[in-house]
Amino acid sequence: MAAMKNHIVLGVHAPPPRLAPAGLALFSAALALPAGLLLWLTEWLLL
Repeated sequence: MAAMKNHIVLGVHAPPPRLAPAGLALFSAALALPAGLLLWLTEWLLL
């Protein structure tokens, strides 16, 4: 859920248009990978 809010915040404070797609994709990937992995790991351990 927090990740969704981060994406909205990033969309508002985005860099110049031509840098936005690459930077945003890279940033969201860098955030989503560890977060998703951590979430998957915690769920797997709890179940």
